[in-house]
Amino acid sequence: MVEELIYFVDEEHEGNFKELCASMKSMKGNREYRAAGYILALPELYPKAKRYFSDAGFRWFDLLKKVDLSSGHRIMVNLAVDLFGGATDRPLFNVGDAIAVLDTKMYRAALAAMQVKRPVKKL
Repeated sequence: MVEELIYFVDEEHEGNFKELCASMKSMKGNREYRAAGYILALPELYPKAKRYFSDAGFRWFDLLKKVDLSSGHRIMVNLAVDLFGGATDRPLFNVGDAIAVLDTKMYRAALAAMQVKRPVKKL
């Protein structure tokens, strides 16, 4: 897999993402895992969210139910759920909420997460 260029909000975000990639086999070739992991690696989310994300899956329902998150981080977790394919009955992510609530860094991270999930098109 060719490593794509990814926007990171800071060095800690990049380090957290690399730590997830090194510790989880599923992060290597699974775009759903990589997209969700990219979001969960955000510095403010990582310490709270990493225990809910493993090669065994993404326990997003427990994360959303048990962890106190800001509205912006809740939006980002909802995007991670949708990119991971966890909520099959309805999408959790709302674009209008994201535009209204996310600051510039988080908005750019949301766009980058969608890029991570998107398949690479060969020209």
